[in-house]
Amino acid sequence: MQIKVGNIEYNLPDEAGMAAAILKLINTEEQRVLTIRKCGVKAEEYILIHLVRMYILRWVLPVIEIEHSGCLDVSLIPEIQNRFWLCMFGRSVDDLHDRDSAFFSVSDSILLTAIYSSLLNFQPSTAEGKDLLKRTAKSLSPWQDELTAASLTMELIGQDLCHRVAYFLSSPSVGDRAAKLVQSYIGVLLGRCDLDDCLADGATGLQSTAISRSLHQSVADPEGKIHLNSQLLEWYLSTEKMIRQEADFLMINLEKFGANYAASVVKDTFRQSPFNWMPAINHPR
Repeated sequence: MQIKVGNIEYNLPDEAGMAAAILKLINTEEQRVLTIRKCGVKAEEYILIHLVRMYILRWVLPVIEIEHSGCLDVSLIPEIQNRFWLCMFGRSVDDLHDRDSAFFSVSDSILLTAIYSSLLNFQPSTAEGKDLLKRTAKSLSPWQDELTAASLTMELIGQDLCHRVAYFLSSPSVGDRAAKLVQSYIGVLLGRCDLDDCLADGATGLQSTAISRSLHQSVADPEGKIHLNSQLLEWYLSTEKMIRQEADFLMINLEKFGANYAASVVKDTFRQSPFNWMPAINHPR
């Protein structure tokens, strides 16, 4: 069964009623965001619906599949729902932190943070609650790297991204191999979004990323201006090639691990031309 979100068609796993269960969960969460919108959130309806579908299909399902060694069945629906709530919580907290959202006002982000933190029912007195709160705080702390014009690597991109979405990473109970694959998945898919956003993200400030800092260190003139010239194109193509090569390795590793749905998402994402990417809304932050 397929469902299209943005420019990507997602092939839902359809064993033992899983596709129907996913669609039911999507409908439940769509109805929730529409109800939330009636309570004062002013974001456009189509944005809220897109976020539900995108987070569940592009981020939560692949990550849960990886963490369960390629298994996706109806027993995991509560875990999938909880991880989706965490995406919405993290997104709204991040919007409050760096104020870079074109889709949500500050009041929207405050309301969404309150609603999804309530659904998650964080308990600082428990090990799980304490861990999630600590990782959320980590995601909002400054990331320091020793980046130079010639030192951008996938490892550095991944470290930067995993720091910024630390709340979404695997819990300590997940096996090391699966946790590393989740980090690679985040690095590849969010790295692609960061490359798309790098001009807007800038060289400094809360919005900057390893990729945007590399862009400015590599091609900006002494006044900090980016010129549309061959040097910019060469940097862009080189960085895009590095991310695409990592995506190829990731697809192979995911398939070997049995995470076929996650592998298909990576494949379908990178099948598109690098000059015709999906909007940068396709990320959990």
